[in-house]
Amino acid sequence: MKNSNSQSKSALEIQKAKLLEVLAKACKTPDNDEAIVNAWHPFLKDYEKARVFLPMVERSRLRLQALLKFREALNTGEAENIVETFNWLVRDNPKITKQERSKFEQARKLIEGRARLWDSFEINNDSLIVSAFLPALETSNLLSNDDLKRYELAKQRVEEYDRFRLALETDNDEVIIRDYNPILDNSLLVKPQDAQRLILARKRIEIIQQLHSIFTSADPYNNSNPYKIPLELVQKIIQEGLIDLLLKKYSSLSEDSKNLILREIDSYKSQGVEKIRQALWMEDDVQITEIYSKYEVMFRQIGCLEKFEVARINKAIKRNEALVQVQWAINFGSGDQVETAWQTYGPCVMQSRNFTRNERQTFNESRQKNLLNKLRQAFSSQNIKEIVEVGEKAIEAGSALIESDYKRLIKAKESLTALNTFENALTQNDDLKIIGSYNAELLDKLKSITQPQRYRLKIAQKRVEIWYKLKAALADSDEKTLADLYDPDLFKDCFLLNDLEREQCELALQRKQNWVEVEKAFKKKNFEFLLQKNTMNQFEGTDYLNSELINLLNVASKQKELENELFIAQAENDPRKIEQAAINLLEVGLPLSDDFKWDLVLEEAYNSKNLEELKALLRSPTPDNFQLIFLGRSFLTGSPEKITKVEKNLILKAVDEFGAKERLKRALKKGDLELIARIYQPDSMEKLPFTQNERHLIEMARTQ
Repeated sequence: MKNSNSQSKSALEIQKAKLLEVLAKACKTPDNDEAIVNAWHPFLKDYEKARVFLPMVERSRLRLQALLKFREALNTGEAENIVETFNWLVRDNPKITKQERSKFEQARKLIEGRARLWDSFEINNDSLIVSAFLPALETSNLLSNDDLKRYELAKQRVEEYDRFRLALETDNDEVIIRDYNPILDNSLLVKPQDAQRLILARKRIEIIQQLHSIFTSADPYNNSNPYKIPLELVQKIIQEGLIDLLLKKYSSLSEDSKNLILREIDSYKSQGVEKIRQALWMEDDVQITEIYSKYEVMFRQIGCLEKFEVARINKAIKRNEALVQVQWAINFGSGDQVETAWQTYGPCVMQSRNFTRNERQTFNESRQKNLLNKLRQAFSSQNIKEIVEVGEKAIEAGSALIESDYKRLIKAKESLTALNTFENALTQNDDLKIIGSYNAELLDKLKSITQPQRYRLKIAQKRVEIWYKLKAALADSDEKTLADLYDPDLFKDCFLLNDLEREQCELALQRKQNWVEVEKAFKKKNFEFLLQKNTMNQFEGTDYLNSELINLLNVASKQKELENELFIAQAENDPRKIEQAAINLLEVGLPLSDDFKWDLVLEEAYNSKNLEELKALLRSPTPDNFQLIFLGRSFLTGSPEKITKVEKNLILKAVDEFGAKERLKRALKKGDLELIARIYQPDSMEKLPFTQNERHLIEMARTQ
């Protein structure tokens, strides 16, 4: 059984090897897609050695499918399908013939041509439609019936426009109208100037037709003016510039007709000039306006009036328009509209003879009443600008003001003058001018002054008040007062202080701010900070330093020197110098600096001293035993855990007594009774070996 299985596996492997050999041979010619696809067998799917050929087999299979679809599209003859199926698999296939590629190019050009044609449809450009149309599109199935109809319309429009363009070149109205086809309506081919020329031709022909109608309908044998051309038609002839054209171009009009037209024009011109001059002589603006509007075209085109007459007519038209507006305001308008009419048209309408006495009286009374009411309203609102403006108009109009009105108006004018002066000073940003220009009596209760303006006034007043005090402090070199008064924000962009004065104020303020840090250091006994370079130098010669602070700084400086001496002694490893330096430090009585380490000093200088020696000294303590004090201080600061609470108290007592005795000795030497009384302790110092003079000083200090 096992042999049969092994034999079957062996036979399968042999078969796969043979199939692989066939596939490999086919793949040696990469463009032979059919051979490669046919050489592939499903048995090779899981065959490891065949996997290398899988990409080539898949590519050949896809190329065969793409080629088949493309050729099917060619057989249908549909351009869209042909272009759509011609992808990169087909393009790079060597099996594609020249004829097939040519058919693809034809289809592509048709598709692109249709796209351009549709774009032309979108913009409705007939010229582009005709140029974009390909003859082959007409027989293809790419265009709908509507597309073909739109093309035919565009083609016809282009042909008609060519005819119309030639007609325009003749400048003959009849030819232009004759050769214009309505099919060109709304076509982009017809330019705006073409359309305007067509409209002009139609107007002119219409006039000619009206003239023909007049000439043919009248009786030429009737001596009582057989022809009568209406004024409107004469004006059209003049307006459209047809006088010369009628005489020269239009052969359809006889010489008699042309002469008649000229006589009619002269007649109307004479009538118009006579009427307008009569109206001008009568100074009747209404009649002047009416006559001019009737003969306006003739007057403008022919120019039959003198310049001064034209100027007078324009003035009459303007006055008549003003009269209409004023009459409407009198009859239908509100009081404000009457006033607006007066402000706009008053001076003009008052020159018109057509403005009757009753209208003038009504107009003035309406103005007077309205202005008086507005003045009362302005009094109520306390708006001085409005009070002055309306009040002056009311006086000019003759409104009936009472005595109190005049008084309030006078005060408003004074307040307005004061306000203008104040506002002008505000624009100059000068505090002294602002304060000097402010009239408190007139402006304090004035509502016309805005909150920002009042705030600016307060700033100016505050700044000037402080400025006077600063000037006095500068004169006295009073830095503390300068620092207390000077506000950098308040005096920013201010011209009251010159550069030197501002610099002095800034320096005083900076020194005050620095002194705050110094005071904090004094409170915290931070003598390291106080003794830094330039920390206290800036306060020399100022009121900030008093005698107590100076003495304290001197003591701290002395302590710093002693600490340095101790550091030097430590570096030299000289026990005697260390001992003396330590005694001196203890006598100063100030807290040691943070970087001073007693344990390191004692450890290096007295490495032979130990805890047993200290305990022995504590068992039988003697006064002024420096060794006890020195060792005790070292253990208090370096190893407090090695001594008991009792020993700690003994050490502290010895240190305090020693320090007090040393300070008492210095006080006795100086004879400072106050300091002696403060230091002397009878219980611990009574038995000290004082001289007679020293005891006398002690008694004096205790009894003072």
